[in-house]
Amino acid sequence: MFHSVVLSRSPFLPWFLERDNGESKKAHWLGQKPSSSNQEERNQMEGGNRPTPPSEPGGYRDLASIPLSEVQEAYGFLENQLLPSPLPAWIGTNMFCVFDLRQKADEYRPPAIFGRVRTCHPSDGYLHNIQVLELLFPHRDRTPDILLLRNEDIDPSRPVRSYGLRVRFLASPEELEDFKPHERQFLEQGLIPEFSTEFIDLLHLREPDRGTYPWFYVVGSRWFASIPESVKPEIRESLKKLVGWNTQVFNYHPRSLDPAIRTLNWELEFSYNFTEHFLIAPETPMDAIRILASRASQMFQKPTT
Repeated sequence: MFHSVVLSRSPFLPWFLERDNGESKKAHWLGQKPSSSNQEERNQMEGGNRPTPPSEPGGYRDLASIPLSEVQEAYGFLENQLLPSPLPAWIGTNMFCVFDLRQKADEYRPPAIFGRVRTCHPSDGYLHNIQVLELLFPHRDRTPDILLLRNEDIDPSRPVRSYGLRVRFLASPEELEDFKPHERQFLEQGLIPEFSTEFIDLLHLREPDRGTYPWFYVVGSRWFASIPESVKPEIRESLKKLVGWNTQVFNYHPRSLDPAIRTLNWELEFSYNFTEHFLIAPETPMDAIRILASRASQMFQKPTT
């Protein structure tokens, strides 16, 4: 059973793709007739021959250079890793947001843009509080572009949609209590925890489903100790499989635990400098949050994989 700080997941970017009898088709945006030069550039991009994106002064990518298909791709990379924020319209550093854009009569723009908020001015908040923000626009094959959005670029008639990066916590009831007071700190780092006391899901890991599993797991030592001995060998193999898939797995192991409760490194026979993998073991909830935030920031400065 999973417990998350959000109770439901709303449809994301429904206007990006229309479907007719189950078949996808390109959206037609009334009133938008891009110039031939912009149309030619987008055709090249959608065909796979993407030119180097033009930049504004300061290294920002021009919004006019981003075709709708590229926004779809950016969301597709991360679709299974995001959960709606409990503050749906909140624009905060490290949160993933969708902004509807104002359209210009003489310049193509995608109808909406998606990315991870790098910084806001004057500070995090709701749209009417923010004058300008930087957005990291993700890619699978190269580092993110940096976009500059001014308040006047964003259509205020459509609400901002805000999302956090999901983090799967496998935790005992005692470990859940440790983390319960820290929901705000998670959200400040753009993280949304999914808590589970169960182990059933780990018994059914499948290679074809890799893309649907979270990129980040925190596994409690007390949780592992509570698993029936009859299934522990299978759970060990599943955890090793996750690690082998380059999933970020951390072991929550407070220093005050009874010595009889062993670390996950011990259980998985991982040894520092002797095996390929060795898990970081945060000892407090705040340690776990800091480590997760650091790893997430490092990950989203690189190509999305």
